[in-house]
Amino acid sequence: MGSGTKLNFIQAQMATLISRRRGSDRDLGQEIGRNLSNDPGETLSDASAPNFDEKGIELYSSLIEIGRFDLMASIFPIIHKLLGKNFKECALDYFAATPPRHYNLNRAAEKFGLYLAEHCPKLIRRYPFLAELADYEWIELLVLEQVEADVSTKVKIKSKSADERNKTENISDGDAAQAAQFASLSPVLTSAIAARNYHFDIPAIALAIKEGEKLTVEAVKACAAPVGVIVFRDASTLEARFLEVGDVAMQLLQLMLDRPGISYGELLTTVCAGVSPEEAGALLTGSLVAIEEFKKFHLILEEV
Repeated sequence: MGSGTKLNFIQAQMATLISRRRGSDRDLGQEIGRNLSNDPGETLSDASAPNFDEKGIELYSSLIEIGRFDLMASIFPIIHKLLGKNFKECALDYFAATPPRHYNLNRAAEKFGLYLAEHCPKLIRRYPFLAELADYEWIELLVLEQVEADVSTKVKIKSKSADERNKTENISDGDAAQAAQFASLSPVLTSAIAARNYHFDIPAIALAIKEGEKLTVEAVKACAAPVGVIVFRDASTLEARFLEVGDVAMQLLQLMLDRPGISYGELLTTVCAGVSPEEAGALLTGSLVAIEEFKKFHLILEEV
């Protein structure tokens, strides 16, 4: 290829090939082939100008389109099942509007939920939960691909017996020294974790779609209830796990995520702030139960 052909021009044409949709593959291949052959930056004579195989470009374009569809179908199988034949057009239009910006092509799917919310009003009117469902499917991959050293090491927190859990839950009534020691510890969370507060009961909707249930208007309205979801990578199986949690557990986890190094004492003080003594007692008990559950599922890996 002549030295006059600019690399950034070729890169621009390749970006078009990867992301844009215009007519048939043949039209796109012919357009890119002409553009590359007629690069305005070409300094060689017409006789020595590079020739590009338009049919080869067409074939490459079609293979890329198949790859894009397969990628989206593998990351969003539930939405694929819900939308049926409409999913392909939606997925390919998404790539045209949101070209990949990351070397890991899986990350190209990251903004699919946002795209649905902002550019697919007809779909959102029919399935108002669709953007949240896309996020629900996306964060499973996000958690699985999260780079983390601790998943290959031995978990330092062991699950407690029932007697030990009862003792911890009643720690406020026990020895003051033990309570002070517990309050001074800071939980260390796994980094392979994501927390979401959805406006719809997305786990129930996802299950209904998987099982082939028809989503009537009444069924969708019945699922219009907020739900907290934690997705994390299991330290022993390395599989993604989904947990539905209540408000107290979600508040605790969000505090741990937002304020790394926060102590148990600070966590409990924050959760119980501004409530009556009776409410504080219930919140304290609920918080201690949630903390033990986090340890049980290895969301808390260590206490320092």
